[in-house]
Amino acid sequence: MIQRQVEEEMHNPAAIRRALEELEVARARGEITAEEEEQAQQALIDLMTGSP
Repeated sequence: MIQRQVEEEMHNPAAIRRALEELEVARARGEITAEEEEQAQQALIDLMTGSP
């Protein structure tokens, strides 16, 4: 049941948008590098599109 809720949340466009915004903030604060931001963005896009 929890797994299903997590999967539904990660396919929710609003949740994806929030995650992308959080990445931007982390990058602006210097908490992550541009490369790390790019990799995390790609992982979110892959998750959203169902790519491996």
